[in-house]
Amino acid sequence: MGLGKLKRAWRRRQQQRLDRPLPSATPAELEQIALLRKQVAAFPLQVAPGQPPSEAEWRGNLDALRRDVLEQDPREFTRFPVVLKTMFVDDAPYLSQEIRFLRDHRDYSRRWAVALQECGAGHPLPYGGYPATSGNLLHHCYHLARFGDATGVDVAQLPFVLEFGGGYGSLCRVFHRCGFRGRYVIFDFSHFSALQRYFLRSVGIVVHEDAAAFRAATTGVICVSTLEALDDVLPLDTREAMFTATWSLSEAPAALREAFLPRVRAMRAFLIGFQDRFNEMDNQAWFGSEWPAALPHVKWQSLPIAHLRGNNYLFGVS
Repeated sequence: MGLGKLKRAWRRRQQQRLDRPLPSATPAELEQIALLRKQVAAFPLQVAPGQPPSEAEWRGNLDALRRDVLEQDPREFTRFPVVLKTMFVDDAPYLSQEIRFLRDHRDYSRRWAVALQECGAGHPLPYGGYPATSGNLLHHCYHLARFGDATGVDVAQLPFVLEFGGGYGSLCRVFHRCGFRGRYVIFDFSHFSALQRYFLRSVGIVVHEDAAAFRAATTGVICVSTLEALDDVLPLDTREAMFTATWSLSEAPAALREAFLPRVRAMRAFLIGFQDRFNEMDNQAWFGSEWPAALPHVKWQSLPIAHLRGNNYLFGVS
């Protein structure tokens, strides 16, 4: 067995040793589970004939999430197969490089040692190479650390963030762990919006249901699923705002990508992660030329991720 496989086997043993079963649900947890299931049960099945591959794949993921929420314990949703497949990094080999980067970072003691502490919501498996965190939380901290190093932007100073495709809300949590106290919008499918509300409330982040309340607030999160709802909560002045989309916009249909361009055009900062191709979509062409050309006033940096072959960051600051 090679050294890499030995290290991974050791991390797996550590993970299994540290893993603990969940206790019985509390009344408050049962109330939140009931609310989540009520919302998800109301969503119709998504897969239909004739959808393009990039859309059909995600529609199938929505149906799988709906089934898992209704049939399994949502308190351990990070272990659902569809979540592990689409939005949770467990024990990928490259994580050893990312935790080394963060532990050697100049801001490790001030920021990343705190941000890496996993809270247990969703019952994530611990990362064997750094048991205080999970692989997914580690991966998201790495994104923000790389972004900050490349751009000099401190997310704690931002008043507004728009995230396209928020997973279960983990990156939003990292923004808040790093000192962000502004308003945060997550645009996603309604199924994931329900899961994001469930998760973010479980980690103590204020989540608004009402657009008017969100607009009137200076802090908190709102999860929206239509362009109309997004337009209702976007500020008129977005010059100090940030847009982020980590491997989400690059999996969206071209029409939706194009619909987002005018909505983020005036924003100050951009953190995008993308793979070279996704089904029929040529992402190198889109994010390598089309997206920067549409926002020529932004200073762009396209950075291949050395330990994730075929994947890239696109950072921008205006």
